[in-house]
Amino acid sequence: MKASVFPWGSVLVTDDDPASVSLLVSVLAPLSRVRVAVSGERALEICRSPDPPSVVLLDLHLAGLDGFEVCAHLKADPTTANIPVVFVTGAAAHADEERCVALGAADVMSKPVGVGLLALRVRHQLELVRFRQQASAVGRSS
Repeated sequence: MKASVFPWGSVLVTDDDPASVSLLVSVLAPLSRVRVAVSGERALEICRSPDPPSVVLLDLHLAGLDGFEVCAHLKADPTTANIPVVFVTGAAAHADEERCVALGAADVMSKPVGVGLLALRVRHQLELVRFRQQASAVGRSS
């Protein structure tokens, strides 16, 4: 198997549609380790684990906690607040997109998503995470 471009990070795909999960995983697997959650509750568990994801991809419509609620929980918790959230949803009206950004989302993409653009945007988020980690490490050593 080809080595990931970003072996130091991981992406959590949160979606309850098997076809969407399959597409997202196939696009992101060459970039990073990919984990899947099919509910908002499971996404929060993974994000609060000792090995949280570097980036969360999140659908709006999930059983139980919806994407808005998951994002709000992540951003309200100091241990998960800095994890970038990228909404990938088929149901985003302009008001929904504004709400996503107001909740702290790093990006919003509409389904059907272009696989090249998805890969670029996730790669960008992974790079930003890495730069923040490096800056933080430099700050601690000074």
